[in-house]
Amino acid sequence: MPWDDTQLSIGELVLKDNVASAKNVKIMSTGASHLQSRFINKDQYLYLSDITDFWNVWKSSDEDKPWFKSDNEPGYPFGWCFGYPGYDIAKDGIVIGAKSKDGLNNLLLVDIDNPQTVIKDLGQLVRSKGYSFGTYTNVLCHGDCVYALGIDDPANPLTLLRISLTDDSVYIYNDDSTGKDLMPTYLMQNQWSSQLQIKI
Repeated sequence: MPWDDTQLSIGELVLKDNVASAKNVKIMSTGASHLQSRFINKDQYLYLSDITDFWNVWKSSDEDKPWFKSDNEPGYPFGWCFGYPGYDIAKDGIVIGAKSKDGLNNLLLVDIDNPQTVIKDLGQLVRSKGYSFGTYTNVLCHGDCVYALGIDDPANPLTLLRISLTDDSVYIYNDDSTGKDLMPTYLMQNQWSSQLQIKI
């Protein structure tokens, strides 16, 4: 299973006659679980790994310690499933779902060069609007907005929210009837992309 051991590799994707293949593949890391890799520029990338027996965000150029170390594993417990990203890259930083020392599950915008510097506490912003979620998952940054699923309780429907990084507005998309339909890859489905007016 992917939480036991996966191999992180980088290569060139080639499309020929509608068939995709990879060439010049280089193994970057093995011996642990590696999930949710994201390039932050053409030379560096982030990924989740439990190499220290705890899920944290790692950076390719800084292999001796986690790039972002939190008190809680980023994102939903099923982060190994496709479509449950616990973090994403925004225009001004990295948005990460992480538990703070006071026990609150925060959605944090952190600095790319200094990840322990919190640019904006999006979880606190959401709470100031009267909402409180136990977990944030399916984090997706698009333009000046952050989209995420907020989970109050595993038995309750999920709540899709949009947070503006420019004016700090918080918009809740769904009511009790739509949450189950959003799980797990809501923004990858055409009907949701169309409804949210997002071009992917």
